[in-house]
Amino acid sequence: MIFSEELWVKGREQDAHIPVSASLSFCKMAPSLENTQEMFLNPLLGDELTSEMETAYRQGDIPAPMAELIKMAQKSVMNLTFWYYFDSLQMRITDQGFQRQGSEEWQQPYKYQEDRLRENFKIRGFNGLDQLLEYLYGNLADFPSFASSKAYTDIQKAIVRTMEDVNSCVYIGNSYLVFLRLRIEFASIEESRLVTVMGRDLYDKFRAWLIAPDTFPTDEATCTLEELRVKCATVVVRNAVVRLLKQTGTITDQGLYFNITAASGDNNRSLQPATDVAIGDRLVLYESDARMAEDNLSRFLSKRMPDLYEGRGLNHVVRDNDGRQAFFAM
Repeated sequence: MIFSEELWVKGREQDAHIPVSASLSFCKMAPSLENTQEMFLNPLLGDELTSEMETAYRQGDIPAPMAELIKMAQKSVMNLTFWYYFDSLQMRITDQGFQRQGSEEWQQPYKYQEDRLRENFKIRGFNGLDQLLEYLYGNLADFPSFASSKAYTDIQKAIVRTMEDVNSCVYIGNSYLVFLRLRIEFASIEESRLVTVMGRDLYDKFRAWLIAPDTFPTDEATCTLEELRVKCATVVVRNAVVRLLKQTGTITDQGLYFNITAASGDNNRSLQPATDVAIGDRLVLYESDARMAEDNLSRFLSKRMPDLYEGRGLNHVVRDNDGRQAFFAM
């Protein structure tokens, strides 16, 4: 684990991420911190880099790149711990069951304050994981074990790789949770929309190039593999947003909401679900953007990769009209 009782008590390392009371003991937090690291952080880093990070943390003589990584990891793990275990950390379990601590001097926060705390912990935690990944991508020379990990190789084979790929097409508030939700739709979109635009042969070659970039035919194409990936990612992201709206009517992890200011007790800001009309209007806009992205990709391929692009596939029925009384007009 990337926390220790000595640095928690004497070094107060936790205050660099979330200022907490000195009475919050390491014994109470340790199991939750360890579980959170195993659930959210370790799968991103891979076993080898996780082991290197924990070893460097225990030894204390930490190189600058690794120290920065540990700092970012601790920030994410702490925030996610307080989000994930928000309720249980406020309780104690005894022979008499679950109990909530009370105090004459300190009172429990209001419900809206609890909701804000949870939301902030969640946002900072997941966005911290995304920032951590971006840091690793930009410093692969310092972390060779990450470059060889399954987590990294899986991302390198992906068309849509990071939250920034999504946020550059559709604003999602830099929410890592929204990125994870949209990622579920990517595979279906690639098969249904990218294959239609690119054609099966070019799509299969494109996927092979992502796995082995050195095989990209620079002699036959006047574009780079990264340019092609970005064009394809735009198609995937915009269609994934349309698919998500049609399925659930949601575009954030809370849904499609609008902020309003109104008198509501102790909190003058509230969230109102978007109306069906608003969702329908947004859906029409996103569908238009998705079709435009597909047209842009088609023109890009015909201009920059003419020897490899066979033209956009047909979406309509093709019928031989010869000798028939009824016919399809094309």
